[in-house]
Amino acid sequence: MNRYSTRDLREAAFLWAQKELPVKFAGLDADSKNPGVFLFVFNYEASEDVFSQLQHRYNSEEALIEPRSYDQKMNNLRDHLRKVTTKGR
Repeated sequence: MNRYSTRDLREAAFLWAQKELPVKFAGLDADSKNPGVFLFVFNYEASEDVFSQLQHRYNSEEALIEPRSYDQKMNNLRDHLRKVTTKGR
């Protein structure tokens, strides 16, 4: 099982919404270098080459995903962030 983390909400929503490579949301981790910043963490079972190709298609804006699924994942990730940032208030 490989692990990938990103601070980019849009990239995280894309990874979670795309159907080509099964990706499982593993949660949020605090960024050790930047207090108050969180990393979206994902687990996936694929070779690094396959994952790199998917990232390349995302970065070059060639990847296609269903807009409704993307919006749902984006909202879900925002909810996770809200829960973490409002704890203790």
